[in-house]
Order: sequence, then structure tokens, then C-alpha cells
Amino acid sequence: MHSSRKFPVRRFFCVVVSSAALVASAAVAAPTRGLSDLPGRVTPSSVEIRNARVPRGQAAAMAEAIDGILARLLETPALRSPRGFAINRGVIISAPAADEPASAPVRAEAMLLLREVNPAEGSRADAAGAYSGIGEGPAIRITVNDAGALFPNAGEGIDGREPFYELTNNPGQRDGFAVLRFRSRDHVVITRPGLLPYRLVTKQEVLEREVEEYRRAVADLAGNAAPPLLATLTEREAELAALPDPERSAPACQNGSRRGGSFVPCTERGAHHVVALNPAYFDRSRPRTALQLVTISAPSAGGVGHALLEPVARSAVEALDLAAIQRLLN
Repeated sequence: MHSSRKFPVRRFFCVVVSSAALVASAAVAAPTRGLSDLPGRVTPSSVEIRNARVPRGQAAAMAEAIDGILARLLETPALRSPRGFAINRGVIISAPAADEPASAPVRAEAMLLLREVNPAEGSRADAAGAYSGIGEGPAIRITVNDAGALFPNAGEGIDGREPFYELTNNPGQRDGFAVLRFRSRDHVVITRPGLLPYRLVTKQEVLEREVEEYRRAVADLAGNAAPPLLATLTEREAELAALPDPERSAPACQNGSRRGGSFVPCTERGAHHVVALNPAYFDRSRPRTALQLVTISAPSAGGVGHALLEPVARSAVEALDLAAIQRLLN
């Protein structure tokens, strides 16, 4: 979208991840070359409750359900008996945003942190002979009930209006679930069956918002608006006025270029849907602590992180039964 526009469009960057590549990666045993053969310690799960609006018992029950997903990861071949690395495990019931309605679903996050075992650098064995990890390491991250986690730059709308985001027209897939790539991580999105946590924004909505913002910018300048700003406003007003009725309700897709108008065919390579969060996604008749949306992420291949442990993290996520986790959302 045009760089001078005020309202934010959050880019939802996704790279297609082929099913064949995922299957092949999952079939390869977790690499151990360069890691010691010493057994690693898996810490008990730590739970931090930051949401004071939720009764303690309900928050603890939610944390236990999320820890159950971590337990599934720990049962995968890559993590079941860690050797050469240790695992830290934790769940956080997130604090609500300042303007979040009291009825909003409770958000949470969880993590498995993989850290290399190296006694020469400070790893120590516990009473059972399992070693602690040292230094930095890759993490498997989980978010719950946080639709903003689907986007790399989540934020607030202008003047209280909902923000617009961008969603690739061709996300990766694994077993029918979207796999999104941004911030050097692959995010598996597990939704309630048949529902999406976002909605497609129409062409009319996009142009009306742009016209409104440009008009406001011109008015704020009180007659001192630069000619390019006035020209852009005129251009958007004309485009909105000329938009045929059937096109007004059509999904808006863009590719960052204004050549030929504001929109491109949604089937075009490199196109992105303009989307907004879907307020109807969450079932408000269910308890606020019910699990309704889950993302699970691991470092993408080809990154510059821990060369030995990042493939271990990916292998664990790739071995998960995603349909079984989706059943938890019902």
C-alpha cells in the first residue's frame, strides 16, 4: 500500500512450504553430530499467571491444558530422550491488553527451550545423572487464543479502528493446516474446524479508508498540502467512484505496486489479501480460558541460529499429530 497512508497494514509474510519437503524433513533422524552423548535434563514446567482477571483455578487449568501440548512435543522421537541437550519448559497466561474487553478469550504462550549440554562450559548433572544446558538455544513456541500472533507486526488501529493486515494468497500447507513463515520461523496455525481467525477486507473498505485518511491529512495541513498529496487524494477518490458495484464487495488483493490501480487479481503470483481479524471466530459462549486458536512455531531451515539444535526443534514440530491438537479446540 502507499507509503504515505496513515492506517497500518500489517504484513503477513508466508513462504510456501511443500508437503514433500516437510515429510522428508520429518523422516530424517534428529542430527546428533557435534552434540555430546550425555543425557539432558527436562525441567518441570514453570507456570506464570499474569492475568489477574482470571480466577486462579481457571488459569491453572488452562496452563495445564497448554502444558499437555508441550508434553506431546516431548513425546516425539526428537525430544523423547534428549542427549547432548537439555530442555526448559514453561507456560505463561498472558496479561490482558489495557483496552481488552473483560469478555475476551484469555491469551497464553508456552515454550520448550533447547540448550546444549557441555560440562566444560558449566553443564552440571542432577541426582538422576541428567545434565543442564548452557548458553542460548532454539525454542519451540506456542501461542493460544492470540490472533495477533498470525502477523509479524501486530498493532493497534488508528483512532480505535481495526487494523488491516496482509495475508499471502498462497500459504504453505501441512496436513491441511497453514504453515506461515516470518521472522525466520515456521508457524503452524491450528484453528477451529471450518473457521478462520481473519476476514477478507473488501476493495471498497480499503479505498474508503484511504480516502478518509488522505482527506484528513489535507485538512490538517490547512491549505498547505503538497501537490503530490492532493493528487493522490484525487486519484483515490476517482478510483473509489469508478469502482463497479460487483467489485466493491470483492476481496482486496495487492502486491505493493500501484501500477494499474490499487488492486491486483487475487490469483496473481506474489499477491496478498488485505485482511482484518475476525471477531466472530472465538465462541464467546465457551469459557474464556478454553483453547480455541493455537500456533506452534520452530526456527526455519537455513537460519543462522544453533546449527545442531534447530533441526531437532523442527523435527519435533513436524512429528506432531496436528489433527489431535485441533480436537483439543472443540
